[in-house]
Amino acid sequence: MSVAPRRARPRSCKFKLYQITFFLQNRHINFLENHIQDRFRRLGLFIGSNPALFICISLVLSLLSIGCYNIRFAQNLQDGFVAKTSMARVEQAVKAEFDGEQTSKVQHFVILVRRADGGNILDRNYYTRLKDLHDHIVNNISVTIDGTSYVHTGLQGKYTNINILLWQLINCLDGVYNNSNVYLDHPQSRLFGYPILIAPHAFGITRKSKSEETELEGNLGQAVHVPYNSINSFPDHSNRTGIKEVKMISMYFSAPIPDDNTTNIITKWESAVFKWAYSENREFQQFRIDVMGDKILGQEMIRGGLSLLDYLAFGIAVTIIFVLIIIIFTFFAAGRKDFGWTFVVIGMIASPMIAIIMTFGFIHGILEVDMYPTIMVIPFLILAIGVDDAFLMNGAFIAIQEEYRTTEGGKGHTVVALIFSKVLESVGPSITITSLTNAIAFGIGMLTDSPAVQVFCLSATVAIIFDYILEIILFGSMLVLSGRCYKSCPSTEPLRENMTKMKKSIIRWYSHLLTRSTTRICVVTATLLFFIFSLYQAVTIEIQINSQKIIPKDSVLLEADRLFREYYWKEYEPLYIYVNNPPATLNQETLSDLKAMINDFETMPRSIGNKSTVLWLTDYEKAYQPLYDFHNLWGDFPLSYDELSHFLEETPARHIWSNFVHWHRNQKGDTVVDSFHFMTGIHNGTTWEERASNMLHWRDVAEKWKRFNVTVFSENSAVFEGIHGIPRQTIMATLLTLFSMIIVCLIFIPSIVSVMFAAFAILNISICVIGFLHWTGFNLDPVTQASILMSIGFSVDFTAHISFHFQSAWSRSSSVTTTQEVLERTFDAVGIAMLESAASTVACFVPPAWHSDYTPRVFVVTVFFLVAYGALFGLFILPTILAMFSRSFYILENPYHNVVEHDSMTVMIEGKPDVIKEKPALDVPLLFENSSSNSSEKDTTSSLLTSTDDSP
Repeated sequence: MSVAPRRARPRSCKFKLYQITFFLQNRHINFLENHIQDRFRRLGLFIGSNPALFICISLVLSLLSIGCYNIRFAQNLQDGFVAKTSMARVEQAVKAEFDGEQTSKVQHFVILVRRADGGNILDRNYYTRLKDLHDHIVNNISVTIDGTSYVHTGLQGKYTNINILLWQLINCLDGVYNNSNVYLDHPQSRLFGYPILIAPHAFGITRKSKSEETELEGNLGQAVHVPYNSINSFPDHSNRTGIKEVKMISMYFSAPIPDDNTTNIITKWESAVFKWAYSENREFQQFRIDVMGDKILGQEMIRGGLSLLDYLAFGIAVTIIFVLIIIIFTFFAAGRKDFGWTFVVIGMIASPMIAIIMTFGFIHGILEVDMYPTIMVIPFLILAIGVDDAFLMNGAFIAIQEEYRTTEGGKGHTVVALIFSKVLESVGPSITITSLTNAIAFGIGMLTDSPAVQVFCLSATVAIIFDYILEIILFGSMLVLSGRCYKSCPSTEPLRENMTKMKKSIIRWYSHLLTRSTTRICVVTATLLFFIFSLYQAVTIEIQINSQKIIPKDSVLLEADRLFREYYWKEYEPLYIYVNNPPATLNQETLSDLKAMINDFETMPRSIGNKSTVLWLTDYEKAYQPLYDFHNLWGDFPLSYDELSHFLEETPARHIWSNFVHWHRNQKGDTVVDSFHFMTGIHNGTTWEERASNMLHWRDVAEKWKRFNVTVFSENSAVFEGIHGIPRQTIMATLLTLFSMIIVCLIFIPSIVSVMFAAFAILNISICVIGFLHWTGFNLDPVTQASILMSIGFSVDFTAHISFHFQSAWSRSSSVTTTQEVLERTFDAVGIAMLESAASTVACFVPPAWHSDYTPRVFVVTVFFLVAYGALFGLFILPTILAMFSRSFYILENPYHNVVEHDSMTVMIEGKPDVIKEKPALDVPLLFENSSSNSSEKDTTSSLLTSTDDSP
């Protein structure tokens, strides 16, 4: 029938989008069918023909595991939280330069001393033993390495007098007992008129009440009568003290670490002190001694990480049992009576385990990248990923083999090779999507600032790539060997047919359920409500670093960490301020500026105040201001640096201030101060988050006084920076990962609509994981950050398979195929394999669920929820949403170039539509049918099958 055309209407935006979408989809279909699937088919044919060769190749690749002998854990865990461009590294370098050290790496080791009976450590019989305790630790505890014995005294360098304020505190205590010219107070005491800061060493302070305090002035000469029976008890009634009780004394031990050899020595020494303090202390049993240091903390974290090896062995055993049961049942259901299942089980377990060992050997052995304890979670992740992919490949292999009914024999080997080529043609793109997206998710994690997270993500990425390769060449070869062992069991044929009918009946009923209007309404409503709830939980998640969670639960360091939280952070934490460009001359104006800067630090939130400040300029001004005032009677003689050399070299203060000021004389003989530093105290920071907020305050003050080039150093600034960087890094990594997932799905899934739904599914699952973690009591920290990155990658596993096979089912169906039939074919292809994969993932993580440490618990909770919700979304929610849209949203068959309208009819007047061949109804075997461009290979396959003597 001819229709008189009328004037064409302007093309609408909808029509242009239709053209663009059609163009893109056809491009993708051609690319997918004629390139990717063809390459997988050829690769499968090659592997299927030479399984022994590829098993040998796998064994050669496994030689990378030789590097495992050189594995080394990071010896300074704190460096794992410091970005290479971190301001904390700059601050460390400034401190090292001021101290005259060639390296910014310095040992930080603390000993916390309490009375064994919990009493007042200021009693004479206890505080007088503190110096003996210190000397015993630095002189008597030694380690022998390569025949050389080391004690800490020979390692200290310029840090020999790091505890000088503690010795001054002991002098003050002697003065209290002897009624000398002292006054004991917190945070500052006075010793013969000089202020002594005792706050860094005395904790658990109980002060006198206001009514009990007696001012020092006017009472210096009064005697203090100590009762006979309390001669060794601290005289808290004395007018020489404002303190009644001290619960804990801290001692500090530091040493420069210029090289790895020194690091090893100090690590061994800290371990020796650790062992002595908790199990071998016989000399100082009146004390309870706790220790904390970078190296010993690292050793305990490593011990906690290695404890996962036992759970890994148990996890492998559970996985083997699970895989064994599933595979044997699958073979029985397929009517096979051979022992080919042994190859399948061995391949399923061996592939991910070899990938793990190869990764550790290559990354941490050959490349010598330091390991962190969190990396011990990776074997569970790779085992789960590898088994998931293996179930998909095995399911496809069983389905296609049933179609061909291969028997044993020489020619049968060729048929098995063809079958495996069709397996890779079908599931190759699907497992490539999941492996590639998982690798990208962890790869993007390497962009975070934390080296510990970077190394974790690097190891996970490489392990996923190795596992992907081995799944194809090693497990694929095992599948081929299993196929060559094929022997049918005729007696089970009726049972197999009944099971097949039951399976199809269940799938048909389930697919019909998903296409009902009530199901769609309920699914959309419930999904949106849960997403909104999870989004609220995700955006309200708090940053919280809790060292009590990170330290292994059975570690004695938990007590030391508790003491730091209870006493150290609450009462006094030192802050070091370096003035790198002080005023060239000291006059009234510059002195006022310096005092204003110091006051800004002393009045910050949570600052203790001027009583906690240790500043050479205060004593210098107090000592020489009267002299300058006297000279001012005859002229203008402002305070200057002229007497600084005498102050630092001749007065008693030289023992205290000589290391606080760097100065020189110029050509005119004038004293020039190059730089100096002072200390002030922070308190009431009872959480890591509060302490991290302090860093923002002091950096703001430093920026305000940048004309003095002020640098502020705190031992934990690196951790504080990491805390503030976690939200930004997590958001950035999440968005980049989501974007990458979309790009990958666009390449492999030839439908913009399917990709949009897959992207929504990934976003939904990821947000719900974060929300669930917050709802169950977890907060944002480096461990949950790594688990979130993992969940984003894993979420693709539950969406890509369904989206890919749903689109593939539409593309291979006829125009009269219904949505329910497409769902049936999709579930028939991957439904059972996805359930097996989900169950195997849970099986892998069941053993570490019993581990008490925080890190495995975070990953276990994440994986369990991810598997449960991911399987629900992939097998229920996403198929329901995909089925809500008609075939035209997924398949566009007519490339219109120009359209005119006549009444209600739309007619093409330029070009002719391509003739689209109607393909047969999709059944499981036909999912792997070759495209028309490869008809010659079809004919070859048919002739091979025909020529097989024992083919049915």
